[in-house]
Amino acid sequence: MKIQLSLKLNKLAWALATIFTATGFGQTLAADLDSALETPLEALTQNQTDLESGVVLADDPHEQPISTTILTSADIIAFGYRSLADVINALPGLYTANDQSYTYAGARGLIGTGNFNSRILVTVDGYRFNDNIYHQLGLVGPEFPIDLELIDRVEFVPGPGRAENGLNAFLGTVNLVTRSATDNHFGEVSASVSNKLKMHGRATVFAPVAQGSLMVSVTKINFEGEDKTNPVTGSTVSGMGYERNDKFFAKYENGGLQANLISSDRIKQVPNQIEYTEPYNTNTWYRDAWQLADLRYRFFNTEQSELSGRVHWGNYRFDGNYAYAGNVNYRGGAEGSWWGVDLKGSLKLNASHRLAAGLGIQNNY
Repeated sequence: MKIQLSLKLNKLAWALATIFTATGFGQTLAADLDSALETPLEALTQNQTDLESGVVLADDPHEQPISTTILTSADIIAFGYRSLADVINALPGLYTANDQSYTYAGARGLIGTGNFNSRILVTVDGYRFNDNIYHQLGLVGPEFPIDLELIDRVEFVPGPGRAENGLNAFLGTVNLVTRSATDNHFGEVSASVSNKLKMHGRATVFAPVAQGSLMVSVTKINFEGEDKTNPVTGSTVSGMGYERNDKFFAKYENGGLQANLISSDRIKQVPNQIEYTEPYNTNTWYRDAWQLADLRYRFFNTEQSELSGRVHWGNYRFDGNYAYAGNVNYRGGAEGSWWGVDLKGSLKLNASHRLAAGLGIQNNY
């Protein structure tokens, strides 16, 4: 089978090479490759995108004491990443682990399943959205509250970060830059079906509103679960590992004004036995619900100085049902809400020094 597949691929490559040569396209690619190989390394590294995460101070990425990584939406599409976990695994020094309920991120060989990514700071458009219970922003698998197709690029800065965005930046900072609400088309519709009939659908619309731009997106993920055989009773159990996930994201932009609204509701059946629950019982499940909103305004943004402010509100709720033998069910969970005000800015003192300051007030209840 492998030999036949290899022969088919070789024939396909030979056919494509023939077409490229006949059309002159192959000659163009060869010329571009020769030009890239002859270009000095210094010139190739000059074309880099500036960071928006606000974690580092130097304007030039080459002057940073650490190596930063940026993956754009084009990279995400080209490599076929389906979730934020795939992107995390592509970042240097980061990797993920999955316990069939959540996906956890680790750095440099350090990972703690069950720590809810509390040691890696995840920001959205440069601001922290972590909840006030577990200090997480969802987790990095399909449970993440923002659809990956709405991410314009992912920035990663390894190592401890500035305290401007609060705690959690011990092992690194991952900043997600969402797509702009300003677009040249009305809307998008995407759908996919993977193995075991896991369905993913998204609808996004763009519209001009009040001299600004509005983007509204709805995502639905549905997985019916798997059929597994109970080794004790010999019976077949359907729906093991089922998942329902509804996501909503809205973004409004008007000059220096920006508003975001994020909502996510996910229920996941736990297929493995936890806390002495009854094995192969589909009544054991987790539910995570998010509501996040913020309003931010950039007062000014020049080469020498910048100042921006934000007001935000959030709510996170965890609910779990634990099914034990004898048809005994136990419900447990936690819920937290918070609101806060952020103000941060920076001032460039000279070519080599920049002063940054931030003020954050948050009320947890």
